[in-house]
Amino acid sequence: MSKSIFAKVAAVACSVATLGMLGIAASAQTDTELADRDDIVAGKTNIVAGIVKAEAGETVKFPVYVANNTGYAATGVRLIYDNRLAPVLKADGKPTTKKGEAGDDIMPTFSHNPEKYIIGLGTMGTEAETDSGVMYTVEITVPADAQAGDKYPMTIEIDKWLDANANAVEHTTVNGYIYLEGTSVETTTTEATTTVSEETTTVSEETTTSASDDTTTTTSATATTTKAGAGVSTTSTTKKGGTSSNTSASKTGDAGVGVAVAGLLLAAGTAVVATKKKKD
Repeated sequence: MSKSIFAKVAAVACSVATLGMLGIAASAQTDTELADRDDIVAGKTNIVAGIVKAEAGETVKFPVYVANNTGYAATGVRLIYDNRLAPVLKADGKPTTKKGEAGDDIMPTFSHNPEKYIIGLGTMGTEAETDSGVMYTVEITVPADAQAGDKYPMTIEIDKWLDANANAVEHTTVNGYIYLEGTSVETTTTEATTTVSEETTTVSEETTTSASDDTTTTTSATATTTKAGAGVSTTSTTKKGGTSSNTSASKTGDAGVGVAVAGLLLAAGTAVVATKKKKD
C-alpha cells in the first residue's frame, strides 16, 4: 500500500544526501502532477502516461499513473514510446523499471519490443490494488542532440483491465510526452533589446539635427552683424534657391559729398562780399 508522507519525505532527503556525497547531480526532469492536468476523465479509472520536461541527453524516470482507481488486479498495458528515445535496458534485455504506490500490491512482468517501440506490462494478483498515483516508472534517455522545443509522444494502450474477480473495469487511457523547454522567453528578451537600441538611435539623430540648425543660425547672425558694423545698410530677401541683396551705401555717400561742396561755395561767396565792402 501507499507509504506515509513522513516516509516519502525521509526517502527523498536520503536520496538527495547520498547523491551529494557521491558528487552525482540529481535529475533535472520536471513532472506535471496529475492534480495539475486537465485531461483526466472523472468517474472512470484513468491509465495515464506522464508529461515530463527533460534536457538533451538526460535519462528520465518516466511515470505511468493510475487516477481515480476503483481497483484492479490483472492487466495488460502497452507503453509505446517515440522511436527517437532509448529505454535503459538491463542485462536480460528488459527495461529498467520501478513499481509505484499504485502498483506495489500486484505482481508485474515487463517486456520490451524494440522493433515496435513497446514496453509491455502484465500484472496479476489475488487482491485488488486500490491506490491511485504512480503505477510504475521506466528509465528512458532523451537524444543527446535534442533541441529546445522537441516533443516525444508517449502512448498508452490497454489489452485488459480487470478487478480481483476477473471482471472488466471501466477505464480510459490518457497519453503523455517528454519534452524540452521552448525558446519564447529568450526571443522576447532579444526583441526588447533591439527595440531599445532603435530608440537610442532616433534620439541621437534628433540631437544632431537640432545642433546643426543652431550652428547655421549663429553663423548667419555673425555675418549680418559684421556688415552692419562697416556702416553698410543691407536689405536681404530670402527666396527659394538663394538670397538677393539691395545695397544703398553708394547713394548715401553721394548725398554727403553734395552737402560738403555747397558749404564750400557759400563760404567763398561770403569772403568776396566782405572784401568789396572794405575797399569802398
